[in-house]
Amino acid sequence: MAFRVTPSFSVSQFLTRLTQQNSRIADLNEQVTSGLRINRPSDDPAGVRSLLRTEEAINRLDTRVETISAARYRLEQASINVRDAQTLFVRAEVTASQAVQASEPSELEVLADEIDGLLRQLDGLANVEISGEFLFAGAATKSLPFADAALSSVTTYSGSEIPRTLQLHTGPPTTIISSGAEVFQPKAREQTLFIGGTGAAAGVGTDSAVGQGTLEVAHAATTYAAGSGVAAGTDSATADTIIGPAGAYQLNIVDTSGTGAFGTVSLNGGPPVAFTNGDTNLQVSGPFDETVFIDTTSITAGFSGNVDVTATGTLSTDGGASTVAIDFSTNQAVTDSVTGKITNVDSTAIRFAGTEQLEYAGTADAFQVLRELRDDIRNTRGFSPGVQKEAIARRLGDVQRLQDHFLNVTGEQSVTLAQLNDVQDNAEQSQLDFQQRLSEIASADISQVAIELQQSRSQLQYTLATASRLFDISLLEFLR
Repeated sequence: MAFRVTPSFSVSQFLTRLTQQNSRIADLNEQVTSGLRINRPSDDPAGVRSLLRTEEAINRLDTRVETISAARYRLEQASINVRDAQTLFVRAEVTASQAVQASEPSELEVLADEIDGLLRQLDGLANVEISGEFLFAGAATKSLPFADAALSSVTTYSGSEIPRTLQLHTGPPTTIISSGAEVFQPKAREQTLFIGGTGAAAGVGTDSAVGQGTLEVAHAATTYAAGSGVAAGTDSATADTIIGPAGAYQLNIVDTSGTGAFGTVSLNGGPPVAFTNGDTNLQVSGPFDETVFIDTTSITAGFSGNVDVTATGTLSTDGGASTVAIDFSTNQAVTDSVTGKITNVDSTAIRFAGTEQLEYAGTADAFQVLRELRDDIRNTRGFSPGVQKEAIARRLGDVQRLQDHFLNVTGEQSVTLAQLNDVQDNAEQSQLDFQQRLSEIASADISQVAIELQQSRSQLQYTLATASRLFDISLLEFLR
């Protein structure tokens, strides 16, 4: 059967073609107007999928760049504060050096006031807040790290020990800002220093106490070897100043009466003291002002000779709230019942009751160092001028230790900043690459679109011209 092309069919074909050409011209006009090749999913389904993936990658990179930029800003601020803290300790070193040379009380007080001012400045640096977050509070960014650090006698860190981190690469997160405890409370523990005359010394164990403290060496009881009849006096328990195992001290008794009625007694070769059998609380002192109180009412008749003395005592680091009996060993752990901190004491050479000022070398934090320097300049521990100068000189060493520490922290921060810069630069470059890719996928090539638009318009004109001839036929031609 023959296929006949009717005028109706031709008109239908013409209209379809005309619609397609008009639609193509409209699409090209829209591309020229919007500058985009893909304006709706139907324009290029495969391209749309690629477009969405690229936009997702750009959004992820935008978030990453913003996160890194915020972290870098905070790290830069933290680095500035640490550098300021280091500069502050340089000033403290100068002040401490001046204090070692100073002698006038008024001059020392001025220098102490300067250190007090530096302490307040350090408080501000350690508690800095940026955008509602405390930089040196570790992961607990809403917690004030060092409350009243400039006013209290003990530094309390209330932040988190966990540092602020950021995932820069594969593997463990990178520390961005260390905790305030790590930055302002570094420790490089050395042997504990005992300042006093009791004979106590550092034990062989590792102390847990920090900063400064006080060891009270208290007398408990004095006893005398049997045979002489001498006994402890009525004030012996509270007033004797000696402590030591049997034989560390000796009492020499000479019964000049032969009946125990009177004679002389001396302690460790000290000056002889006359006694009678009526003395119940006779004070006898040795060559170093060591003192005992004795009862001579029962001296053995005719006794002349040396009597070994044993004096027991106790140790305490919490003001007597808890005590440890002295056993004259190389290491005794003395625990502060308030803080739970331990001080190890070598008690083998303890011979006197009294007080030892303790310095837990290398453990004082930045705030403690300034407080202790200020207090030693004011001599709050009542040292002699020479011992005071030595104490200030030790604080000078602590100041230099903190200077070195802050320089190390600054160096670590500089390395981290460089890493952040590199990662951000790479992320921003990736952003540009994806944006270029996005442009390649979605953007229209205006010059190419213009050519296609001109071609489409020419085709439309040709179609219309053809259609005009198609419809320009006579009745006779139509019937044929």
